[in-house]
Amino acid sequence: MICGLQADKSRCNFVSVRSPAHILIFSSYPFIAGNLAALLGEAEWARARYAFGQVHSLEQLTAYLTTHPEAIVLADIDAGIVDIGRIVRLFPRTRFLALSMFVDTPAVKRCVAQGAVGYVLKTAPLAEFEEALRAITAGRRYFSESVVQALLKGKVY
Repeated sequence: MICGLQADKSRCNFVSVRSPAHILIFSSYPFIAGNLAALLGEAEWARARYAFGQVHSLEQLTAYLTTHPEAIVLADIDAGIVDIGRIVRLFPRTRFLALSMFVDTPAVKRCVAQGAVGYVLKTAPLAEFEEALRAITAGRRYFSESVVQALLKGKVY
């Protein structure tokens, strides 16, 4: 929340203005990050609620989080360059949503152990990304249904 002043004829009142949540797409593949940021940013449900950005390296990620430590990071874990645990230790208010093409039970468990608050498949429909972002901004966790089922069955596929 940011506060501003609003003139009310003879007096000033503090007015609470909600700023959009910062959503950062982190992938070493600019094509993936750019397309996902554009797709999500164009969705009607996201326009007023979220501000989307993208980074492609750990240096860019840490620079962004220095000024936006409460960002939600959609991290492409298939790219292999993200160390969620290290970033969470440096920026404890940052929330990570892991993105992958695979339901890999060990990878899911590793991400959660490092501090990720969710795991969504890259093949998920746009509505699932909406559901995940709403859950995470509300302080909840989110996992794709197929990920939950795999964890319950102990499978990798």
